[in-house]
Amino acid sequence: MAYGSTSMIPPLPARNRERSEMDTIESLQQQHAEIRDKLSRLESVKRFEEHQKLLGKCFRYRNCYSCPKTEDDYWWLYRRVIGFTKDGYLQVFQFQRDQYDKIEIETCTRQTSCGGEPITLKQFQYAFKIVARMVNDRARSAKALP
Repeated sequence: MAYGSTSMIPPLPARNRERSEMDTIESLQQQHAEIRDKLSRLESVKRFEEHQKLLGKCFRYRNCYSCPKTEDDYWWLYRRVIGFTKDGYLQVFQFQRDQYDKIEIETCTRQTSCGGEPITLKQFQYAFKIVARMVNDRARSAKALP
């Protein structure tokens, strides 16, 4: 057998081999975590750069529940980009009145896009004024419970 051949090296004892494998696993996990963190930071910067252009923009989106059958099953969901999270996701103020007259008004974070068609701020405010008036009318007409 040639000098330096690996077949002449006795195998590591089982305890040492297990420790060596654990060290390798821990080292790879550490590298994986560092790569994942770096990728996350780069993705956040990219998201922030892309989303910065959307700040203040308004959109409307045709929304529906899972299986619409007719046009009456759709309604408009209105959105306005109002900010960003520290990791570059959109903060969006949105509202909608669904086909059953349920009104939802909320601020959402961690949005990756707005979707839908762009609209003007004036169109957004007009639609919100209508929904706000409906909310006020419902609040005024509510009767106290006995």
